[in-house]
Amino acid sequence: MTSIINEVVPKMRRAIDDNKPPYVYTDEALAEYIEDGIESLEIDWEHGYVVDREAHTIEPNVVPKHQAVFVLKAKYDMFLRQPDISFNTGDLSVTAKADVKKIVSDRLENVIEQLKILDGVLVLSDVEIADWI
Repeated sequence: MTSIINEVVPKMRRAIDDNKPPYVYTDEALAEYIEDGIESLEIDWEHGYVVDREAHTIEPNVVPKHQAVFVLKAKYDMFLRQPDISFNTGDLSVTAKADVKKIVSDRLENVIEQLKILDGVLVLSDVEIADWI
């Protein structure tokens, strides 16, 4: 079992640069983004993980590279909910997020395709793998 709050949320905080108090997002809010991402990824990639939203856990234990995919998906979902342009006063900072959204989207799509290929290879027998190679 993997704890979303203890293991995945810290990675999410680093990914969105919200890793120093006072935090913009609560652990629970980030956990919900991650949980939503895990469940929506099941549409494109049958990963087999089950989320317990009450305990904020994932079964079975999630390997770190899959945790990274879940963080990437949650980060992308957060980007989709934000406006494409933001302004700051003071030193005047303008940020266009549309390009970043596209980059994250493309990366996520590429990773899912690679995972589907690897999952297909991993379920083959030794004879099937030899034939495939």
